[in-house]
Amino acid sequence: MINYNSPSWDMAPDWAKYLTQNKDGKWTFWQYEPYRSSEVDAWLGGGENQEAYPEIKGWKKTRQKRPMVTRMEARDKIMEYKKELKNLQKIYKLDKDDKELLED
Repeated sequence: MINYNSPSWDMAPDWAKYLTQNKDGKWTFWQYEPYRSSEVDAWLGGGENQEAYPEIKGWKKTRQKRPMVTRMEARDKIMEYKKELKNLQKIYKLDKDDKELLED
């Protein structure tokens, strides 16, 4: 199976004969044929091994700024919390002093 996001064999050590990728995305070159372990859900047992990192094209354009929360999203979140507080008031039978938490 060819995965075009895999590291190039040009970067493999001379002893490497196999290349695998674990579910966490980590690539590894192996000296011998590894086996897939169901116990740890990863490739194991291939003798000497070395992590491999594919060249990521376009990485210089990956910086992102966290989006700002809009005023409407903030208002909706506040309303959601107020509803939750009212539910807690009913569940825990909050007294008068605690009801101040629910006022606008």
